[in-house]
Amino acid sequence: MNWLKTLWNNLVNKTSVRPTLVLVEEETAAEILTNMLVKTGVSQEYIAEHVLPRFEEMYDGEATEEAVKAGLTDFTEANPGIGRSISKQQSAARLK
Repeated sequence: MNWLKTLWNNLVNKTSVRPTLVLVEEETAAEILTNMLVKTGVSQEYIAEHVLPRFEEMYDGEATEEAVKAGLTDFTEANPGIGRSISKQQSAARLK
């Protein structure tokens, strides 16, 4: 009887399906914004010093790329000086 139980346990262990827990780290809105701007040629130093502190104060949307893009548009309209600096850096990067 013991061998039957062992056989059954071995069979169950080989065929059983166990859920696998996968942890996914979500990016913050600040990380998404930084990645977007760096890809277009804006320096990380400028972003960290001038953009992020003000953006994080005003932005309260979702941490998705589409939402952050929309928030960036609103942000640059509300902060035209920063918007011009971002555009200049992006233009200079395109010329390289």
